[in-house]
Amino acid sequence: MISEEKRLAIKASLKATRDKRKHQRCRVFELKITGNKMSRNARNHFSRLFLEAKWFYNHVLGQKDVFNVDTKIKTVMVKTGEVFEERSLVCLSSQMKQALAKRIQSNIKGLATKKKKGVKVGRLKFKRSFGAVPLKQYDVTYSFTNSGHRLKLQKMKGSLRIRGYDQLPPCAELANAVLVKRASGYYLKVTVYVTENSTVKSPRSPSIGIDGGIKHQFAFSNGVLVDYRVPVSQCRSLRKKYRRFSRKKKGSRNRTKALAKLLKEFEHLSNSKRDITNKLCAFLNQEYRVISFQKENLSAWQRLYGKKMLDTALGSFYTAVKERTDEPVEVKRFFPSTQFCSAGGCDHRQKMERSERVYRCPVCGLVLDRDINAARNIEREGLRMIANDNDSIPANDSDDVHHLGTERAEITPVEITSSTLAQRMVAYFNTIPRVSARRVVETGSP
Repeated sequence: MISEEKRLAIKASLKATRDKRKHQRCRVFELKITGNKMSRNARNHFSRLFLEAKWFYNHVLGQKDVFNVDTKIKTVMVKTGEVFEERSLVCLSSQMKQALAKRIQSNIKGLATKKKKGVKVGRLKFKRSFGAVPLKQYDVTYSFTNSGHRLKLQKMKGSLRIRGYDQLPPCAELANAVLVKRASGYYLKVTVYVTENSTVKSPRSPSIGIDGGIKHQFAFSNGVLVDYRVPVSQCRSLRKKYRRFSRKKKGSRNRTKALAKLLKEFEHLSNSKRDITNKLCAFLNQEYRVISFQKENLSAWQRLYGKKMLDTALGSFYTAVKERTDEPVEVKRFFPSTQFCSAGGCDHRQKMERSERVYRCPVCGLVLDRDINAARNIEREGLRMIANDNDSIPANDSDDVHHLGTERAEITPVEITSSTLAQRMVAYFNTIPRVSARRVVETGSP
């Protein structure tokens, strides 16, 4: 039993940490564990660690009450075939077990919350493989030595060489981490807290609107169209590895090796899409303060367009915008951004067929690319939402409130063409592999 004095000390420490976190920003960095410098004992330890994590995870799920689980047990029962055998937990520490049990409890609470909202949910399933081991506390479950070039794990002899520690901010406060197993090796995702800088940022263009699609992946309200394809559905090397994998005998080692090569190819393609997403989001956050986008039903797009959705990363891009930008604004899904005329002072609305790629307004005569017209309407709707929500506007930005009103000066395609920021935007996006960007150069056509 914990004494009353210790309980109060823990409570005060947690309150102090929460107060400190209010003025800090959470960031996650990924470090690579150098595999070619790993000893045989280290490889065996890692293999055993993830295996024991799977055993313990399935053990917790098999309990009648997952919220009262003994995290100090040394052995668990593992099903092999039709019988259960007792296996010892050698590499998995108590704090790792606590983090795994807490993860299961958090997932169950999340499913219960969704179920109350009327969403059909299933149940957590037993795992055949495990790819992520949580490390609860820095300097206990993991630590860095040799100026951050080596990693020390709890219950592991020796240390491991890592790469990427230099990307951590010098004044960052290290928190928890996750040890990740992928086809290309082992990684460490470290969560850090950085004190927010109170200095005034350089002036930036206030807002931009984004419209996502299949023909053009992104259309921006400043007249820039972005296309990119990571050919997952048409990758020849991926198909070749699929054929080799399907010909191997089930349960054989050759099948396991072929699966590892297949997963590595998938990871390479996923990294390409992640790289594009990171670079697009970083540029937008650097140049724009308010970024408006529309909430899309991407699952319906998947059923409608099929394999074309596999070659893009629209969902991860919108998630990155929401998490990494200063002031993201999400416009409602059913806002008719395609139907309205984006010309200033014109409230004309007309329905458009999916095959129509140019918006032609019969009232004011505006002729503009369909996606750019939608992006402008999304930007205007986002600014209107900010103007109606005073709590979302910082007090020290009172000079910008008038500029962020619902009325904006009309931006014609000629003005877009001469925009210096749009030119820099196109020039930067074209340096990203697999990305093609261009501007509107004449009325109605890219």
